[in-house]
Amino acid sequence: MLVSIETMKPVIVDSTQCHLWTDALHARALSREAKNKWDRGTYVRFCVTTIWIALETSCQDALCEKNIGYRFKANLDQAVVNKGLEPIDWSQGIWQKIIQVQNTRKDYVHKYMALKEMFPDSDVADNAIEVVREAIKDIYLRSGKEYPEWVDIHEVKGWDKESQFGMATVSQTHLGSSFEDPNTKRIYIVINGEEKLTSVFPSGHDTSKAVAELLQSVNVPIESIRVYDCGELVEDNIVMMRGN
Repeated sequence: MLVSIETMKPVIVDSTQCHLWTDALHARALSREAKNKWDRGTYVRFCVTTIWIALETSCQDALCEKNIGYRFKANLDQAVVNKGLEPIDWSQGIWQKIIQVQNTRKDYVHKYMALKEMFPDSDVADNAIEVVREAIKDIYLRSGKEYPEWVDIHEVKGWDKESQFGMATVSQTHLGSSFEDPNTKRIYIVINGEEKLTSVFPSGHDTSKAVAELLQSVNVPIESIRVYDCGELVEDNIVMMRGN
């Protein structure tokens, strides 16, 4: 299970970039947990290459320009010019650091490296994440847009050996409803394909607030929140959550 360490809750993935971002955070966490240099090197290289894709796609999104990934620096400069924005200064600051991250990524992807170079420390992943984080924020703000909330997710867990995909749920009745009455509106969460009842309301009740509150309160990855009214499925809210 992957969870955000700030909240100890599962991370809801709401975009391709968020998926890539949390992939990289997961890889960084695994590099820290690795028992040997071989595994650590694998996870660091995976982190650097994935976080770079998150940067490229974020630049594409911020500037509404699809052709940035190939020849990154030149195409990004051209996209900025086309938008009439302040040019990027690659000689200093965060974008100078981005060039360094890009060179590291090129080494992993394109360069025939010596065997001894294949065992980077996890601080290489730390650096790549922090540099790309600031660059993503900069390109959105430079474009006059709010940067996405997921860029401020700082940690997710690696292998969570203690947690299982089980959850002890407490079912509650509301507004005079009862468990025995089949003509009620019921909310279930779905974990590993199994429905678990959480709330019972009178038939016809607006459960949208209860569903939203449930989504914010769950502490394990769930697959869906389903709502039944008088035994008929009326909502199946699929949840994109890391670990489900």
